[in-house]
Amino acid sequence: MELNGQIMHHLFQLSRIIAQSLNSRFSSYNLHFSEWGLLLILMEKGSMTQSELANYLCIEPSAVSRSLAGLEKKGYVKRMAGTDRREKRAVLTDVAIKCFQECDRIASQHRQSLLASYSPEQKLALAGMLTTLLQAAQSEKNNP
Repeated sequence: MELNGQIMHHLFQLSRIIAQSLNSRFSSYNLHFSEWGLLLILMEKGSMTQSELANYLCIEPSAVSRSLAGLEKKGYVKRMAGTDRREKRAVLTDVAIKCFQECDRIASQHRQSLLASYSPEQKLALAGMLTTLLQAAQSEKNNP
């Protein structure tokens, strides 16, 4: 496999392994990695519509809808009327906020474990490279 292909293959594998690993760690909270992403964004940004979440996370609205429905059933999210009567905003519940604190600790320990062998300089360089790659991917997405 050529170097560019190898890099992309490793990124895809890494993404899947991280998701599986966090799914396992979040299992006692009946939470999946995709749902965790929504909780994380809602905690950081406050209430958002399904479309805003889909745009922000660069995922399909149907995937956001499924995850929000799951979070609603678990009591982590409620949907409130927005400014437009057709729009609903997802809002975290008190249950979600308590869960978030523990899951954030779990996710932080996971990140620490994965990045433990890197020096601060290496982490900074890696963050820069990933930011550049993300920007290139976003540019490709917007200009096919």
